[in-house]
Amino acid sequence: MKDKPLDNWYAIQVIAGQEKSICSKILTRVPTKAYEDCFVPMVEFVYRKEGKYVNVVKPMFPGYLLVVSDTIREFHDEIKKITDFKRIIKTGADFTSIKPEEVRMLMGFCDNDKTIGLSEGIIEGSQIHITKGPLKGYEGLIRKIDRHKRVAYIELNSFGAVTKVRMPLEIISKS
Repeated sequence: MKDKPLDNWYAIQVIAGQEKSICSKILTRVPTKAYEDCFVPMVEFVYRKEGKYVNVVKPMFPGYLLVVSDTIREFHDEIKKITDFKRIIKTGADFTSIKPEEVRMLMGFCDNDKTIGLSEGIIEGSQIHITKGPLKGYEGLIRKIDRHKRVAYIELNSFGAVTKVRMPLEIISKS
């Protein structure tokens, strides 16, 4: 991401549950001259099932994938040929790129595989302090914590709207 421009990122709406499948179709069927990258930002949650902890990876934005393209109209012409494609997010008649500050924040959460891992934190009184992980430094975005499910609910400005996103968070102590 460091060497890629930040003003040519777009969100593509697809059928929820089909994000990875459509991304794979794009990667194999759309000529690479029409885009630089296509991916689904993923979040890794830890669940307890039958007494064991299980890691489950889910899309950060169900029903969306991201594409980096300098030629979005050419990309759009190619992607229309793929079944299950819904639309590239638009404002009026123009395709709407994701704001560079939103891209920076999103990619700041992700590792090299574009996956968001578990954060750890402590609660002191009514204050939460993230001690490690992708949420460190972003405590102000947290709106709610479900300690039982190991989830923090945050609000992000993404795709032109405020979006509630679930992020993995382990609270290791509370005082």
